[in-house]
Amino acid sequence: MLFLKDKKSRYFNFILLILVIVFLKICFFKGSKQPNIILITIDGLRADHLSCYGYGRLTTPNVDKLAKDGVIFLQAIAPSTETAYSIPAMITSTYSHYNGIDQWRDTLINPSARTLSEMLLNNGYYAAFFSNGYPLGLIKGIDREMKDFMVDENISAEKLTSISMDWLKLNQNRKFFLWIHYFDTHSPYSPPPPYNTLFIKDELDINDKNIPIASFDKDWAGFDIIPYSVARNNITSVNYYISQYDGAIRFTDEQIGVLLDKLRELKLYENTIIVITADHGENLGEHNRYFQHGGMPFDTLLHVPLIFKYESAISKNKKIKTQVSSAGIVPTLLDMLKIKRSGDIDEKSFLGLAQDKIENYNPYVFSKCAASIYSIRTEKYKLIWLVNSDKYSLYDLHNDKDELYDVKDIKKEEFDFLRNKLRKWFIRNRSSISPKMPPFDKDTIDKLRSLGYL
Repeated sequence: MLFLKDKKSRYFNFILLILVIVFLKICFFKGSKQPNIILITIDGLRADHLSCYGYGRLTTPNVDKLAKDGVIFLQAIAPSTETAYSIPAMITSTYSHYNGIDQWRDTLINPSARTLSEMLLNNGYYAAFFSNGYPLGLIKGIDREMKDFMVDENISAEKLTSISMDWLKLNQNRKFFLWIHYFDTHSPYSPPPPYNTLFIKDELDINDKNIPIASFDKDWAGFDIIPYSVARNNITSVNYYISQYDGAIRFTDEQIGVLLDKLRELKLYENTIIVITADHGENLGEHNRYFQHGGMPFDTLLHVPLIFKYESAISKNKKIKTQVSSAGIVPTLLDMLKIKRSGDIDEKSFLGLAQDKIENYNPYVFSKCAASIYSIRTEKYKLIWLVNSDKYSLYDLHNDKDELYDVKDIKKEEFDFLRNKLRKWFIRNRSSISPKMPPFDKDTIDKLRSLGYL
């Protein structure tokens, strides 16, 4: 840098030096500022219905673009087929032996199981949670250290996005953690126009099937039946309801696109870690179960999308085939932020996978479904255990992706090995130390039953 040497220019040199120092400090502060975090969870979203996962319909153009800016995990497995267990496991990275969640009537997260917002508090993060999903308000503990918290079942994804954008504008100068949970993909599927007709009678609308609608008193019971609360105008076409499910996905995706545009407008996009995932998937006719979730832990319910975007820590447009659990989101975020973990964490970070630093990752993913159904999954096999009847089913995922053929009598060595692993995990998982919630009132139970949770 050239400095003038005559006496008349000394004052100018001094001012120039001050400006250079200020500029360098600003650059250093900007470069060293920890990133913001946005976690987007979408209820009942199965991975194979996103276009970035190879689905034939363009359901997620905005999520697809985000995936190109980050890493997409092709085999992300949820901790459960039910929200009440999956969400607490996801945000604490612990299972019920520690977080205490066993079923919908016991939905108080153990105070010893620290949530992500609690872990971020000591590092200066301002946290908020917004959702239009009724059941999320029943999981006590997810609001810990959330400075702003709202669950309103009467608003759409559009309104939820608007609330979130207003919050972003108000808090853009803070270091924030924003968690948004969209519920519009949950049954009954009711996307607004034009999304309700977007996929009707398209090239995928073939080989249709008509099945009866359940009576009110047997809403979620049975096979080959449309739940009463899902049915619309006595329509019995399976393809119609799948088109509505896909339309709801596209509607939610459009709102995510609006949110991402706001981040760019506020110049927050580059310095924000964005994570998109789901609490579980949805049955759309597989194993003769239609438009519901919960119950048996087949991949239609456990295989969820998982996308991470943060250019400073991971490469762009990267696809990872290695199996991971979405309960590993918390340790992965902490590793990205270089924050020391506090308290017990059951799952491992998969940041090393995203950065090509590790090859041998945890080969087992455990899931808990309902009060007495458990599973262990490797990249090749899945073992399901019905505890009450002590029955097992083993599936060869490479040769039987639809999980139709039990091979435990053929693959005896694999069966014995996985059974021992699962039973050890089960014994640990049942040693819950969480206090129990008071029973739900009748209105809450009726509402949960209408949504297929009880």
